[in-house]
Amino acid sequence: MSFELPVLENRPQKRKPPKPKKAIELADGDYELISAPGEFQEKDLVKAFEIHGFDKLNVVATLESKDERKNNPDKRNQDNILADPETGLMGVMDGLGGEQAGDLASKSAERFIPENYKQSLKEVSVLGDTTILKRIVEQQISNFRMARTSRPSARAVVEKETKQMVEEAIKCDPEIAQKALALLQAMRDTNEYVQETNGMTTACVGLVHEAKDGSRWAIIANVGDSAALKRNKDGDVIQLTQEDSFIEYVKTVSKKKVMNNKGEVVPLLEAMKKTPRKKFDVFPTFGKINYLQLKATVKICLGSREFEPSITIQRVNPGDEIIFATDGVIDKYDDIKTDETDLAALGKDTAPGATLVERINNLRRAAKKRSVIYKNDDDVAIVAARILER
Repeated sequence: MSFELPVLENRPQKRKPPKPKKAIELADGDYELISAPGEFQEKDLVKAFEIHGFDKLNVVATLESKDERKNNPDKRNQDNILADPETGLMGVMDGLGGEQAGDLASKSAERFIPENYKQSLKEVSVLGDTTILKRIVEQQISNFRMARTSRPSARAVVEKETKQMVEEAIKCDPEIAQKALALLQAMRDTNEYVQETNGMTTACVGLVHEAKDGSRWAIIANVGDSAALKRNKDGDVIQLTQEDSFIEYVKTVSKKKVMNNKGEVVPLLEAMKKTPRKKFDVFPTFGKINYLQLKATVKICLGSREFEPSITIQRVNPGDEIIFATDGVIDKYDDIKTDETDLAALGKDTAPGATLVERINNLRRAAKKRSVIYKNDDDVAIVAARILER
């Protein structure tokens, strides 16, 4: 079954791109406050640095190009970071390496999402709670249909879980749901700008909202295979977002098993990971494909014709850290048996260090060093925010 999603009335005319604010490089390679860090894509390595101006948040960011791009001015880092204190938005983008102009696509997303968010926030502020709830649920269902499956049973589960998530947020503070819908709409509006670059990019972008009762809420929109994680004060890590990748699609709809080279019947993805360059018949419409190709392909991204982001709304506490990371980090922590992120290992690599800057630098270095046969070296981008006491 297909349906058209409602869109906000009187969408703004296309705006000129906002002028990027320059980063100020300090003496020892650190950087002053930034709002449009696209220039960092020209650098091989940007060590973790603090970004000031966020309300009750300690925000840091880091980037590193994959090895083949280093010392080559013609090959730019296709990953990018977003850190905008004015809107409170932060996140990461990953221009698709197989697509033309992936670096331009991620830069376009970083520049236009905040501008579109400000406009959308004005528009959704006049909508009633019921309308906002309906639109968020419809967009969440649409994302799940595109990224995973259109099965009615799965749709019912997504609808129920999304309603519960949004209703809880509205009960605490209706502004939470307003910001969630505005962020979804901002991502959708940004899609046409990204299309003009002839490139494609993932985007995992969010903010932390302080409700009227003083509680804090993370609001995160995601499309593609970058991810947002939460690390609590005890070092426990959970993944807040789901990937819009073909891997997740296969996990959702395929129970297929194959025989490995030992004559054992094993799940398809397990066999593919063990021999990542061997091609398998995954689905008739795919043709033969190997694990590296499957892992590198996303079902939905900014710049694609069919597009819907997903939304996550979750209460967070002082001391929690929200970590946005591209697949250059996330894929290095895949558990071969479960096809899930090894959050314990990732949490361990984030633990050393007295400050958030030190911990995020450690995570970047650890991810670059980790060797997995099913993941080639890749660009890395990380943005992290620690929730401060009120």
